Amino acid sequence: MRIYAAEFGFISRLLADRKELFAYARALGSADAMRAARLDLMASTRILLTPKSAEEAAKSYTIDAEGAAHIPIVGELTPAAQTDACGAYTAQALTEYGFIIEAAKAADKDPAVKSITFDIDSPGGYVSGVDEAAQVIAGLAKPTLARVGDMAASAAYWLASQADKIEALSPASRVGSIGVAAEEYDEDEKLSREGVAHRVYTSTDAPDKRPDTATAEGRDKIISELNELHSVFVSRVASGRGVTAEKVRDEFGHGGLVIASKALASGMIDSIKGVDISRRNRDNLEGNNPAVGGLAANSAKIEKKEVHMDLVTLKAESPETYKAAFDEGVKAERTRREQLMAFVGINAEGDKAVNEAIANGKEYAEVAPILAAATARGAAKPDQGENAPEVDGAKPVSASGASGNSENEMAVFKGLGLTAEDVKKYGGR
Repeated sequence: MRIYAAEFGFISRLLADRKELFAYARALGSADAMRAARLDLMASTRILLTPKSAEEAAKSYTIDAEGAAHIPIVGELTPAAQTDACGAYTAQALTEYGFIIEAAKAADKDPAVKSITFDIDSPGGYVSGVDEAAQVIAGLAKPTLARVGDMAASAAYWLASQADKIEALSPASRVGSIGVAAEEYDEDEKLSREGVAHRVYTSTDAPDKRPDTATAEGRDKIISELNELHSVFVSRVASGRGVTAEKVRDEFGHGGLVIASKALASGMIDSIKGVDISRRNRDNLEGNNPAVGGLAANSAKIEKKEVHMDLVTLKAESPETYKAAFDEGVKAERTRREQLMAFVGINAEGDKAVNEAIANGKEYAEVAPILAAATARGAAKPDQGENAPEVDGAKPVSASGASGNSENEMAVFKGLGLTAEDVKKYGGR
């Protein structure tokens, strides 16, 4: 019995294709012909195998101009690609969980890599091996991003949910299919017609080792096992997305695929990136491939522009997303003002810097050195009035850091967290 974490449509195609391949194999007649046909099939499939050395692992990803290592997760996900001819035929691509694990570990150790992007286009695959890969992704030290092409379904979403962020490359991208399924072939009736009896025996203390799925009791035992695996799946997604298991069960698709816009509203993904191709260039899309990462076409023949949804449209089409964005903006603005206002009342120099930062809409991180320098200059001047703080008896000095009582002056600046570079850049203002 095979247990899958895969999109339903893929499983249906896989079962149909398996019957077709079995019939074709039987028609070949000889074992040599079967082997040759299998090798030909596998040669036509994109297969990402587990690297066997550090050198192979280093070649399993590419690094872009921003320092992001790109690791592909495509086709059916499997613990052993070379044994899965049926998956190769149906998915036309196979990715071993070991490939994902070793590529991710290598990229995390690579000093040339600043972040890790998983380029995903997969219907999912086997449960066996998926959680080990998911735990590796969750434990990476560098920032991680899961970019979804056509779909990240079932086991593929299990993996994507462990990245820091999930981005859909198109509004038509699909994610989810959270659930597990099992399949088996029951040929007992056929064997019985041929006079073959099929019996299964288990040891006395292991009645559940081989449940009889021809009975309701046996099927219930299989479903119970699937439910337990489903709970693990849900808990991983909940942990990765920072939500409760109840939210995953209630709002993450109930086992079905969810289109990107709805997935964004429910919190299954973090963003959607769209590409608009101008009408006058649509006839020039020769040689396009629906590759992971979006439309792979000659950039000289295509005009692309980022699609941004205005707030009015967003509020009308996705009120929950609009409210969440609004609340996040209010929270961010409140935090910004609180951080800036912490410098008010120290001295006139600091007050002036705070007012300018608030008026210009600057974040605290952008102006923190300027604020510290302003308050430090005020601390070093005797004419700041009653707001001037005493800083370890520091005497009025030049704020340039190049002359005067430089040791006392540096003590003032360093006491406020400024580096020597900050003092040089902001201290003389």
